[in-house]
Amino acid sequence: MAPFNAAETVELLHSLAQHLPNEDDDRKKIAEAAFGLARAVQPLYDQVQHLLYSAVVVPVIRAANDLELLRLLTEGPKSTKELVTKTGADEDLLRKALRILRYLAAYHVIEQQDVDGWKASPLTKELAEPDKTLFDWYGDHLENLAFFMGFLPVARSPKARKWIDSDLPDVVASKARGPDDVLFVDIGGNVGNQWFDLQK
Repeated sequence: MAPFNAAETVELLHSLAQHLPNEDDDRKKIAEAAFGLARAVQPLYDQVQHLLYSAVVVPVIRAANDLELLRLLTEGPKSTKELVTKTGADEDLLRKALRILRYLAAYHVIEQQDVDGWKASPLTKELAEPDKTLFDWYGDHLENLAFFMGFLPVARSPKARKWIDSDLPDVVASKARGPDDVLFVDIGGNVGNQWFDLQK
């Protein structure tokens, strides 16, 4: 068996990425195989780090949009300094922006070209839409809103595990001292599903 050549393997994977099928089912099969390969190759330490920091992805994307970093990258590749200069930021923000960019590149939200070069990925272009909130956008895309509304009953299914299934109700009840004590505030609760669950 010939000795393993990492450089040739990487080149082969990049080549495969340029010739992907158009059918969604085929792409999903390839994606599942690729994720399996990534898990097999990635050290356990890196896998744990990935899980540990995954919850931060959405806030970091929001910060990048607030700084217009994603929009600027959709205009063309740029260095960190070019990005910060166009946002009118100071040197302190330059260092913070570099951390944001590296983090986003680790999750393939953007692509890193070299030590200090960045460019948009297909995902960047989808996320660089900061002009509307989610429900404002849904107002112009009613078909997508229908998909979202179809998801909500699933999230509220009796089979879905809820926060109420934990020991939290006992903890909350132990704090009750009088009829005027505030124990639970349902912010943006719509019809009050969480409140009804707590009452039960």
